[in-house]
Amino acid sequence: MSGWRTPEELLAIGFSRSSVVMANEFHNGMLRCVRTRRVGRRLLPVAHEHGVRHLAMEALWDEIAAEANRERRLPDAPGYLGQPEMRALVEDGLALGWTLIAYEPTDSRTPFRPDGTVDQEIVNAREADQARNLAERLPGTPLLVWCGNSHLEKAASADGWTPMGMLFQELTGIEYFALDQTPTIGQASLGEELRADLERFGGTAGMLREELPEPFCGRSPDALLFSTDNALF
Repeated sequence: MSGWRTPEELLAIGFSRSSVVMANEFHNGMLRCVRTRRVGRRLLPVAHEHGVRHLAMEALWDEIAAEANRERRLPDAPGYLGQPEMRALVEDGLALGWTLIAYEPTDSRTPFRPDGTVDQEIVNAREADQARNLAERLPGTPLLVWCGNSHLEKAASADGWTPMGMLFQELTGIEYFALDQTPTIGQASLGEELRADLERFGGTAGMLREELPEPFCGRSPDALLFSTDNALF
């Protein structure tokens, strides 16, 4: 395939198109793809060059963000923020002089019913709260948003799921740029051609949506990153 770009190149294009770029990591419970966070650390200096001085993060709470911004270091924290590569990502941003923005809602209801099925109403309520909080806390300067999994999607799903990104765009009118790191995670095989292409870029590279071949071109994010490193820990 042609049209390959580094993560840094895709982020630079993103900020040339929009004042808000959303990039994601992959996690499933406490399992996570460490590569996605390592790539995130690579993106921060590029974002800084494009005027970013704020990092908005899923799983970041108001009190933790306030202490980190005041002390210029991330305090001890539970969950994802306690994992070393996530702490490194956050502290890289603080070292650049950035301000953290928390947009996680305080509603702690579980979306899982006793029978294991998902309560879509609770899921959508979280998406809406995230979008509203993020819209209310926009800094007025370029912003990097770090979210998980599919929150950056730009379209609702057939089963009625309404992602944070789509709702944020409706609230603000900002056509944000979405950089999705997840398409190769969970794939049993990358295929030899794809693997060979990625290895030329050190294992991780991506394409703009308008350059993507089948079956990826139907995805809603503006750019996809593919990788040979898709392990979960």
